[in-house]
Amino acid sequence: MGFQARFDRAFDKNRSDVNDSRLEQGADLLARNRSEAAEQTFRDVLRSFPDSSVAHALLAMALADQNRSHDSLKASDQAIKLNPHLALAHAARACALETLGMAWEAEMEGRQAVALAPTDPNRHSDLAGIVGRAGRFGEALDITGKGLSLNPQHLPSLHCRALALVSLGRTDEAQEVLTSALLEDPDLAQLHASIGYALESHGELERAGDEYREAIRLDNSVMQAHEGLKRLKSRGRRLLPVGWRRKGR
Repeated sequence: MGFQARFDRAFDKNRSDVNDSRLEQGADLLARNRSEAAEQTFRDVLRSFPDSSVAHALLAMALADQNRSHDSLKASDQAIKLNPHLALAHAARACALETLGMAWEAEMEGRQAVALAPTDPNRHSDLAGIVGRAGRFGEALDITGKGLSLNPQHLPSLHCRALALVSLGRTDEAQEVLTSALLEDPDLAQLHASIGYALESHGELERAGDEYREAIRLDNSVMQAHEGLKRLKSRGRRLLPVGWRRKGR
């Protein structure tokens, strides 16, 4: 599950491209890790609105999720060229830079996005993800607090916060984050699966299994949980790195 799991966008609603329902459809596909389908949706929007900075930015995120870093950077640069004040465009460029291995530059771009939209919790959760993947878990935890102060039920911020707590060895507190979250079952299931993945990577296999099973109980379609249980059943397989994935977003 990714760190841009929801796009609570504050765009100019008078613009026809922003009101195009395909943007919401594509954003939902992106949130569900269906980046190739999201890419096609955003390209369809761009055929109708070739100067849509929003569509270019979201396209960049979809491309980054496919590790097509150079294409992603090109799309994000176009978004910024069309609207240099669009926070989403800078967030998209941060995604592209991170896939290129340019962590410091990605963080600076993420901070620019926060500066442009300080009341958008998505931009704070984006930055928390970048910082967390750099191994600065305490700082990532602090940043999620800012996003949650704006929206206490913001899914990406809850996701980052839970991962940060697990990475800091504070698993019980991560469980409390999930317990207090007033989320729909599919979203809560994704959180449990991500926590399970992080626990698995830290060697806490029994607790990881509990999280995977809870995710499946809430939403049987969460493949990350099914795959996690399969790994646990064949413990001889080498565990993957800790789950601070950009997508997972």
